[in-house]
Amino acid sequence: MSILTSAFSASWSFVSYISHLPSLSPSFLISLYNYSEDGNHTAVVGPVYSTTVAMISSERNTQLYQPGVTIPNRGPTKPQPAGTRTSESIQSLLRNVPFFSDLMATDVSVTKSKVLDANGDYTTTWSITFIDPLPSLNQMTYQGIYDPSEMTDHFTANLTRVTPVNVVGGSFILSFDGQSTESLPFDATAMVVQNALLNLTSVYDSITDIGDVIVSRRGPGINGQYR
Repeated sequence: MSILTSAFSASWSFVSYISHLPSLSPSFLISLYNYSEDGNHTAVVGPVYSTTVAMISSERNTQLYQPGVTIPNRGPTKPQPAGTRTSESIQSLLRNVPFFSDLMATDVSVTKSKVLDANGDYTTTWSITFIDPLPSLNQMTYQGIYDPSEMTDHFTANLTRVTPVNVVGGSFILSFDGQSTESLPFDATAMVVQNALLNLTSVYDSITDIGDVIVSRRGPGINGQYR
């Protein structure tokens, strides 16, 4: 049996407004909550600074700063900006969430942008796309956690969930050993898919009573997809 699968994504944006970018900008944490049938799951992601990079490929995998230490042919070690070192990118932070692969998605991709407005304030945005999100991601909630000592008139942070534009629809056909089912709607129940397969003699022979198939379904996911 050949089953066609696609990767769907949903985006979240984590936005911080930083004025004049101080040497160590204020930070915030992202707290994730998921309440599922097998228990409650929570995780804290961060800290996230205005300097935090988006992807692992942008991390500076260099020796950590050690005062007075000189690397041969490179000179004295230098401190790297917060959020740029190994495992500090948004992609790394999310991938390291304990339940990421079980409750969130198969992977995550992140982009970062920074805009300076007329008031001299920077808006730093990390746009996060969950690749092939799991249905439980639809029930995920989150909030920003701030350190009051870091709050200034020039710092606020907003976490905004962006409604995905790609929604699953249409129909599909399953094939096995040269036989195909009728066209099935994208949201067909597990029983409808199972009966369609059992109607194929290549799957189940009613004369000899040989053959069987069991179908289960999870979903809907953020884009209306089922697995």
